[in-house]
Order: sequence, then C-alpha cells, then structure tokens
Amino acid sequence: MRHHLLQVQPDCIAQLEAAGGQNPGGIRLEIGIDSGPYDFSFHGYSVATFFDDRKSLPATLRQPERALAHSTRYNSPMSTILKLGDPRLRAISVAVEPGDPTLQRELQDLAGALRSFRSSHGWGRAIALPQLGTPKRVIAFDLGMQPFFVLNPIVEWVSEEKFELWDDCMCMPEIAVRVERARSLTLSFVDESMQGRRLERVSSDIAELIQHELDHLDGVLLTDRMIPAWGVVARELRDVARPRDEGRAA
Repeated sequence: MRHHLLQVQPDCIAQLEAAGGQNPGGIRLEIGIDSGPYDFSFHGYSVATFFDDRKSLPATLRQPERALAHSTRYNSPMSTILKLGDPRLRAISVAVEPGDPTLQRELQDLAGALRSFRSSHGWGRAIALPQLGTPKRVIAFDLGMQPFFVLNPIVEWVSEEKFELWDDCMCMPEIAVRVERARSLTLSFVDESMQGRRLERVSSDIAELIQHELDHLDGVLLTDRMIPAWGVVARELRDVARPRDEGRAA
C-alpha cells in the first residue's frame, strides 16, 4: 500500500472551519491507498481526488456528506485503531439502542478497520468498536467466511475448563502475552438488524477470541490478564519464549 501526502483545498473558509481548523492553505493528510480516483470523507466532508505513483493531486472539499460510505477504502489501520495507553480503551461500553442513527456508519468503519488491519498485518479475526474510540457494545468478526457483527453480547454459559494461550491485540500488534481463558461458551446477541442470534458452545479458538473482544467492551486489556511468569514478549517470538522460572532453571 502506497502512502501519499494529500493537500486538501477548501471550497471556502466556512467549510474548512467546519472540517476542523482555520488554514486557508489547506489541510495536509498522509494516507495509504492504491492508485485510482477516490471519493472519501474527511471530518464529514466529501473529498474527491486522484492519485498515481508519482504525485498526489489537490483535492477539493465538497458539500457536507455525513455518510462515510467510502471511509473504509482509505483508513490506515493504526491511525484508526487506538493504541495501548489511550484512556478510551478503558471506557465501559453501553448497549446499542434500536434506531441508533450512527450505527450503520460505525459498522462500516469497524468492518473497514478490520479489513485494513488484516490486509496490512496478515492476521486479526475480530475488533470491538471501543478500539475505534466509540464505547458501544459492538464487535465485528471475520473468521474467513462472511464477516458478521455482534451487538449487545451476553454470555449465557461458560465452561469450567480453562486453557492457556498466547493472546495478541490490534491495539498493540507488536506484542503477545500469555493468558488463561475458558475453553468454551455460549453467546447470545443481536445482529445489525437487531435480530436475536446465538453461538452455542463454541470451540476453544472461537471462545478465546470472543472473551478477548468482550474484555474490550468492559475496558479490560490482554495485559490485565497476563500470566506474570511469562511477561510481555515480541509477537514474532511467542513460539520460542519461555516463562521466567524455566529460564532461571536453564
């Protein structure tokens, strides 16, 4: 994915001020997208421009367009997904209400962030809306088939059996920690159409993923679940890492 420096030229100062600042020279944005003509949204304004391999051309802010239908085509994953240490990751999320006027836009943004992260990092199966800074109880999943959304999830049953595994997170993609999770669970939720759904006694790989995302809804991070003896390790070294006591014995 190529990165281009975009010079946004406003139609008028009033639109620029509404977009977030007073700067007659325009707003400079570094974004990563492929070549081609694009329409996307910047602070609620529709922006049209064209990129090629050699240069970035000026773009123009057009009339306000609140629908972010194209936002998922240009979002850089780590400029969208909050990073470890951001206090918004500690917020307790609220339930989604029927008729929520911003829900469809937020679902598009969430699916786009997941897709973008998977494309750039080669992993990632789910993301919770709080990871984008919006404290609502919404999760997007992509398990290799059709992506789907989980809203207002409730754990109906959880197994007593637990297991250990390496856990990672899009908010801190360079690291991994060892955690303990329940081996299975049953989850009830509503989909994006507010229709009731259930996932019954899921396998361990899905169960641990769901538990990770549910933690995000409650402001809990994988580092809070870390088994102390293992500490924090580089994600690419997780398969060769050893617990502290074993390392001392060696």
